[in-house]
Amino acid sequence: MATIKVKRTTNTVGSLSLPHGELGIAANELYFGNDSDAPVKIAKDSTFASYLPLAAGSTKPLTGDLYLVSNGNSPKIIIGDANSSGNYGQIQWNSSADRIDIGPSIDIDAISILEDGKVGIGTTNPSEKLEVSGNTKAADFFSTENNLYFGNLSADLKYNGVPEDEKSKWSLSYDATSRVFTLTLSSASYYYVDGKRFDLASGAHTWDAHAIDVGVYYFYFDSTGTKRTSGTVWDIVETAQVAYVIYNPTNDGGGPAGLLAYEIHGIVMPAIVHKYEHLINGTELINAGGLDGITLNTFTADAITWTLGSSNIADEDIFILISGQSESNYNLGYFDASNNFHWRTTSIPIFTDGTDIQYNPLGQGIEAIIGNNIYVNYYIALTNQNSDSGKVIVLPGQATYSTLASAEQETPMNFNHGNLPFQEIVILYRITFKHTVGGNKPETGNSAIAATPKLVIFNNATLATSSSDHNLLSNRSTENSHPATAISYDPAVVSLLSATNTQTAIDELATEKVNILNGTATELIVTNDAVGDVPLIVNGIVSTTAHLQDWKVNASTVSFISSSGLLYGPGLAAVSTASNAYIQTAATGTFISRNVADANDALQVNLANASSTGDITEFQKAGTMVAKVENDGSVNTSSSFKYGSAAYTKYNATTESIDFVFA
Repeated sequence: MATIKVKRTTNTVGSLSLPHGELGIAANELYFGNDSDAPVKIAKDSTFASYLPLAAGSTKPLTGDLYLVSNGNSPKIIIGDANSSGNYGQIQWNSSADRIDIGPSIDIDAISILEDGKVGIGTTNPSEKLEVSGNTKAADFFSTENNLYFGNLSADLKYNGVPEDEKSKWSLSYDATSRVFTLTLSSASYYYVDGKRFDLASGAHTWDAHAIDVGVYYFYFDSTGTKRTSGTVWDIVETAQVAYVIYNPTNDGGGPAGLLAYEIHGIVMPAIVHKYEHLINGTELINAGGLDGITLNTFTADAITWTLGSSNIADEDIFILISGQSESNYNLGYFDASNNFHWRTTSIPIFTDGTDIQYNPLGQGIEAIIGNNIYVNYYIALTNQNSDSGKVIVLPGQATYSTLASAEQETPMNFNHGNLPFQEIVILYRITFKHTVGGNKPETGNSAIAATPKLVIFNNATLATSSSDHNLLSNRSTENSHPATAISYDPAVVSLLSATNTQTAIDELATEKVNILNGTATELIVTNDAVGDVPLIVNGIVSTTAHLQDWKVNASTVSFISSSGLLYGPGLAAVSTASNAYIQTAATGTFISRNVADANDALQVNLANASSTGDITEFQKAGTMVAKVENDGSVNTSSSFKYGSAAYTKYNATTESIDFVFA
């Protein structure tokens, strides 16, 4: 082996001339090329132990590959001003984790690149092409595939449905015999689920046949774009809804039948907002058509048939025009004895058995009304049925009443809608009928409309019988994702919110479990926010028999307000003290008391209006007046006594004289 040595003296530069440059030594460095313009230098100084710099501005750049290899020792490239913390950065191959780490001296793995190309910022184990642990900021976000995900925000903002300008291509049909639903596209179209686009070819797209059992069946696309047929209601957040059908294999005693409902929603709102609107606001009435053609208290078919004008309802973003109802071909719905839903078309808008009007007590089916002057309600409802002729349906009431007043107190909330199959419905009008015996008017079921129809307006949300699930509404499956601390409360005063999460608080509110505990003298204050608002309203439902309010001491009632509004208690007293004025109500009677040593009266009766002509007071026994103080102050009585004496005066109205009687 031969060795070439190039030695530098104190003041000179040593070099070896080569055909294409020189190999030389200059101040603490070995260079290849020309010392003033060397593309590669190997040097040593007091800052870095050794380094391989590339000469700045070199006109002879390196070509080919540059290898930095250290077997299993995580080799790295250091770039900086000084070999001290905060003054350099580095690129390192992490031998133990098989990744590249890039960062400053104080955070070597600020950026990590895995072997499969995944990049992590703030994380050394990214699961996506780019994963950031921490906050990010950008002027804009772009996606070539229209898919953006932002954790929980992505779940809240993702959208499902069909663009508005695509909906006209979609038409729906259903065959009750085969139980098959079909979507027909006039041309190629597309829809979104979970924010992802799915394309559909033109022509017919059929869903699997649903089960043979009576019920409601749902047709939709799931998050993978697969067509689904299900007897379980869809999850609005996870699906693109298309239609549902109300199916009965032996409808109204006949063959199979189905009511198909339109459910093609647009992409104008996030799916979670759609779900909230459906459960909380429900189907909304936009415009109510007028009800015409009836005649009150008239037992003829013409008098009880009616027409309904054009109406509009909204199923969230779907606006539904209902052209109205003519004076024929009414759709009537009812529950059979097993609470299965049936429907039929009739020429009059009521059920009859050929003689008497019928109603629909739950669990009994259609029953004729027996008895004279009995009242029953029927309801006109609007739905989102695909066929225009099926959008108006008439529902009979579930109870009868002995008076018109009690019948008019009924609302759709008074009876059970648990099996009502319509996902979108607005109950619009209540019509009250009166049934008579011996009216000889079988064509009307011996009934007549007893009062002007009432606009009631109840929808699928207001008819719901259970409190809405807050966690479900917000698309959060974990109970504690909504801590009760989000609600301002004092757990020492309000026992209700000792619960750890908002869902439990809402559940307890729904069951009216509000208890005020351990308060001060001002335990509960109700304040209005406008001078015209009533600060506190206590509202009992129709036919309430319980007290409207109870006041208790140590769990024992001391006063209460009855359902009729009467105040029950030991009496009334002045605010300052009972000694000034006290009205005592006791089992032995009513007492008026003033216990103050002054010249004030215990009782003053003031007929304040000078123009009044009535008596000042009147005293009765068994409803008959026995004495009175008249308007001018004179006492009108049949006799008078002095307490503790047998002597009294007696007035003789016949002779207009006063007799003095002594015992």
